[in-house]
Amino acid sequence: MKAIRWSEQAIEDYDRNLEYLQIEWTEREEIIFNLKVAKTLRNISTMPELYPVAIIGSTIVRKAVITTQITLYYLVLEDQILLVRFKNNFQAPNSGL
Repeated sequence: MKAIRWSEQAIEDYDRNLEYLQIEWTEREEIIFNLKVAKTLRNISTMPELYPVAIIGSTIVRKAVITTQITLYYLVLEDQILLVRFKNNFQAPNSGL
């Protein structure tokens, strides 16, 4: 099992997504989102190569779809997992990581 570390960008993205859910949706959707994130993080921690590889520019990452709207991008490092972004899939597609 590898430790998971959150990048500053991943923290900002996650917080922004939660804030959106709190303002625009109900507590139920917020709870469901958090449960999906927790399940995905457990999967990544125990099976880092479970999710497919994605090449963004010159960076090779893995991507896990959390919801139709949100994809988690992460790096598998030797001793840990680095969460790079919780990217909103409706953002500009060429905006990179």
